[in-house]
Amino acid sequence: NMVRELQFTLDAPKVSQPERGFESMIQRMEEIAELKQGGLFDRKDKVLNETDIGLMRGSITLLAKQMNEKGVAPGSRLAHLLFS
Repeated sequence: NMVRELQFTLDAPKVSQPERGFESMIQRMEEIAELKQGGLFDRKDKVLNETDIGLMRGSITLLAKQMNEKGVAPGSRLAHLLFS
């Protein structure tokens, strides 16, 4: 059996350090892609490049900032309740 696709998801509001979680996820994805001689693609099968990853990184950073400004710490019990 050959695995043709793996999907990775980061539920950023529920992670205490979303930026760190994202970086860790990207690193693991790149390691697996290299090991399996594959690539990274988005939901529409477009190759992910550094610009795309940078845009995602910026979105996660902005989300964490906005959550903190509203008094909802990422990864907190309140965040889990609100983002369930």
